[in-house]
Amino acid sequence: MAAGFFLGFGKIVDLRLEGRAIGRAWAFPFFVIAAGLLLWSASAYILTTTEYQQGYGIQHLILSIVGAIAIALLGIYVATKRYGERNEMPDPDHS
Repeated sequence: MAAGFFLGFGKIVDLRLEGRAIGRAWAFPFFVIAAGLLLWSASAYILTTTEYQQGYGIQHLILSIVGAIAIALLGIYVATKRYGERNEMPDPDHS
């Protein structure tokens, strides 16, 4: 998960240094975090069901699913805000 997270931010830094639009690259780190949260909660749920502690496992799984969805939606929101976009069109008033 950490590798994917740093890969996403590396891409954002590269795009920023090149002066290109970042846009969709913002969503990737959020999706990596959401996927990691889902994998962690699913494995914790499996471990708790094998140890006969089912009450806490399902609560963590449900909260993690809700959290992962919220993180993914936050990533989509941030990506659609188009941070780092630069206006490539020349201003007609200042020719």
